[in-house]
Amino acid sequence: MSELVAGRLRRPTLGTIFGAWAARRRARKTYDELMALSDQTLHDIGVSRADIWAVSQHCAGEAQRIRRSHA
Repeated sequence: MSELVAGRLRRPTLGTIFGAWAARRRARKTYDELMALSDQTLHDIGVSRADIWAVSQHCAGEAQRIRRSHA
């Protein structure tokens, strides 16, 4: 979890760790909700069942990025 910045090891802050945990939690919730939808509903919104994990990861990452830009 440490990151190399300008030749120095930078330890993650509590905010960084919490942010990553929150993003994983949002992704899992999105995944669970999409998996609960019927195949017809998924088709109607343009998502295949095979894409659900990627969509949930993308949505969680976008939410975190947007939240950071407004902080």
